[in-house]
Amino acid sequence: MFEFRMGRAQIVGSYCNGRSLMKSPVFRVISNPRPTAVIVTCIDPRFEEAFDEFPIKVLGLKKGQYIHMKIGGGPTPLAHPKGMPSRCKYLAKQVKFTCTKFPITRAVFISHEDCAYYSQFPCSCHASDKERRDLPNVGSLMQPLLPSQRVELYHFKFTPEVFGGSQLRRPIGH
Repeated sequence: MFEFRMGRAQIVGSYCNGRSLMKSPVFRVISNPRPTAVIVTCIDPRFEEAFDEFPIKVLGLKKGQYIHMKIGGGPTPLAHPKGMPSRCKYLAKQVKFTCTKFPITRAVFISHEDCAYYSQFPCSCHASDKERRDLPNVGSLMQPLLPSQRVELYHFKFTPEVFGGSQLRRPIGH
């Protein structure tokens, strides 16, 4: 059974231009994490609350049972290995390292509607619902790289009634 214990961490020093910035506050840490999932999401602050609640409410995980990797575009580079080869390779290596370093059994990739990262593409290939339609490509690339992990794909989109509200959609296929 997973036992959640908290410890403490303190900033030893924080400096900017040679000047001390603050007193050293103490922060909580997880002293015995046992992550079984890695979750890759975008950094878009509009979805931050949804991304933070998702592992607990949908995946049934507690803090310390997952590693949340936030990166611009989330899994987008993994859907486009030819269009973004260095970004794709970097992210795939980071996820693989995490799965090797920790007892990860699930690799979860979450895209979201209206992702600004698509403006990074060399061509203007962003079309409606492209983020969701790209997810199966992520699964096709990552499942062979992570044969011991279950690859899960999810997509968030805004609810029609409230801008900023979000709902979860899981695409068919993975």
